[in-house]
Amino acid sequence: MDNSSQMTAAEVVQIVAWLDANGVVYQINGGWGVDALVGRQTRPHQDLDVFIDEVHEADFMAWLTSRGYRVTEDWRPVRVQLSSPLGQVAGPRKDRVLAGQQVGDGPFGVVGVVS
Repeated sequence: MDNSSQMTAAEVVQIVAWLDANGVVYQINGGWGVDALVGRQTRPHQDLDVFIDEVHEADFMAWLTSRGYRVTEDWRPVRVQLSSPLGQVAGPRKDRVLAGQQVGDGPFGVVGVVS
């Protein structure tokens, strides 16, 4: 895997810190979710899959774009793709936001963030 397409642990920590600081209810899924349970990074990751409370989608999207992520496809309320801060748009180097789905007992969206 090309290092420029990796979601680094440092970026994950910054994203989680923002979510925590803003009172967002979230759940980390996918590879980083497994690594969180294991307590260490087990392999390189190309993205970060996060379920967030849909109420916080606009603020989270604004924060991501302030960090250099750019919307490349907008299919709201189902999905939004963002290119990475490096401007990469192809393949797995995309962010995804899926809003309006029921998870548990409330609406959640999925955000996949890619470095």
